[in-house]
Amino acid sequence: AEIAVRQGDRERAMRELEMLLGYDHTAIESARQLAALAEEAGDSARMRLAYERIVGIDPFDATPHGVLGRQALERGDYDVATREFGVALAIGPVDLVAAHIDLAESYRLAGQPEEAKREVLAALELAPTYERAQELLLTIVESQQP
Repeated sequence: AEIAVRQGDRERAMRELEMLLGYDHTAIESARQLAALAEEAGDSARMRLAYERIVGIDPFDATPHGVLGRQALERGDYDVATREFGVALAIGPVDLVAAHIDLAESYRLAGQPEEAKREVLAALELAPTYERAQELLLTIVESQQP
């Protein structure tokens, strides 16, 4: 994989890392390298594989949970998205406000407006002028109007 990266063959590097992860289920640095390469390549299947492996090895890393949550939102799997964003928030992400908003968005899409509103308000307590939170709160309130 390292040779392939040096040669600029990212596809081959990802294949090699994938094979390594199939053999060594504890190779966290290889999983992180695969995640980074897959992200650069826009390869969501390999990103999912890598981040799921990272979560399995280091469940207290908030970043992979956030990525898996965003991928689940894109797939329309709101229960998984809610779980992953909730775990990321519980772990203590770098960007607490964005974590609250991600969780709120997954709750909204899952048809749980009260939970979504609670998370948006938590985000707004931390960052009252955060535009994404304000817009999401407005969307939630408007959707609850008869």
